[in-house]
Amino acid sequence: MKLIKHRYLQRFKLYQSSLFMLVLLLTGNPLLSAEKNDVSISNVALPDSLVTKQAFTLKLRLNNNGRRALSASNDISVLLESDNNSWADSRLSLDKQTVSPGQSGNIIVHAVAPANPGIHNLTARIMSGNKTISAPYKLRTVTIETRENYVNFISQVIPENMQAGNRYHVLMQYKNAGRHVWTNSDNYRIELFGKNAKHWQADNISLPKNNIVPPGEIATFRFDLTAPKNPGKYELQMRLKKGKQTFFGEPSPIVMVNVSKGTQELDAEFLHQAIPGMQQSSEYFTIFQSGKVYPVTLTFKNRGTQPWLPGVYQLVALHDKSEVLWSVGQIELKTNEVVRPGQIKSFNFKIIAPLEKGIYDFHWQIRKGNKTWIGESSERVIITVQ
Repeated sequence: MKLIKHRYLQRFKLYQSSLFMLVLLLTGNPLLSAEKNDVSISNVALPDSLVTKQAFTLKLRLNNNGRRALSASNDISVLLESDNNSWADSRLSLDKQTVSPGQSGNIIVHAVAPANPGIHNLTARIMSGNKTISAPYKLRTVTIETRENYVNFISQVIPENMQAGNRYHVLMQYKNAGRHVWTNSDNYRIELFGKNAKHWQADNISLPKNNIVPPGEIATFRFDLTAPKNPGKYELQMRLKKGKQTFFGEPSPIVMVNVSKGTQELDAEFLHQAIPGMQQSSEYFTIFQSGKVYPVTLTFKNRGTQPWLPGVYQLVALHDKSEVLWSVGQIELKTNEVVRPGQIKSFNFKIIAPLEKGIYDFHWQIRKGNKTWIGESSERVIITVQ
């Protein structure tokens, strides 16, 4: 009899426990609610390039849709992961910021760059203890370099529309932020870089002879580039190299170039430009007085098989708001003027220097209609307005 009572008592306690658990689940008691992936990362700010072992800060924008505050006291951290083994995955503690449930906010974590140089594709995850509570967030590519060969990308001039197999003039600038002097004799140069590098052809892109780029100065590379043989969209990216060593420094930003069918029907060769006071050091430059009128001549050759017709072909500025800056942004052919294949055309016009002091680009190219850019652009000139 006692054995039977004991069994009924056990069943009753089990029933009570089950009923209690059911009530907790129905009432949404946080003791039993499962951990959800309720944290998301919406933005991350970090440097494009770093020096080996350099300390830096990582700022993240977090959206907290969970039930717990995101803070260091709640054992919340950031896991920084890399596809490159030379940068070990690291757990980063949060600063003093807190993101409350239902809120969004910025947090800052402190990190240190790895000891080995390289290019790293990083992702960030939010961790609660050893458990991931956010989806991975892909960060920008970060370049790690030594102080001896530290490089900053400055600017590039690359046509975004090309014809297959045609040659185009390209300009790229890098700042020597390291400790070594760059010279032609040491074979400092830039080379094609990235997944589409094999599709492009470039002349030898070394520093000009007798050109010395000490630390803190900017190196300018001007060269001709041959577009891929087949139409399509191609990435174009460059990176510095010394001798037979591996690439070093910050790569240029990727430019997506639209390569159309190279029929050679439409092509232009840039020949010459005459701009008052123009000089050349590492780049073409001149100085204008604000509000003053200046005569300009840009000369191109029709290297295609089709004539340039008035009302269809024009010379167009490659910078925004050119009509506001220079009082003119497009130069038309004269009425009944035809530039036949092989002929040379000089565009003579006047510009008015901007009223506001500053540094401005002056850069032009032949265009057909409203969309089709033709051949080579003029060499960029930096104009300082005083």
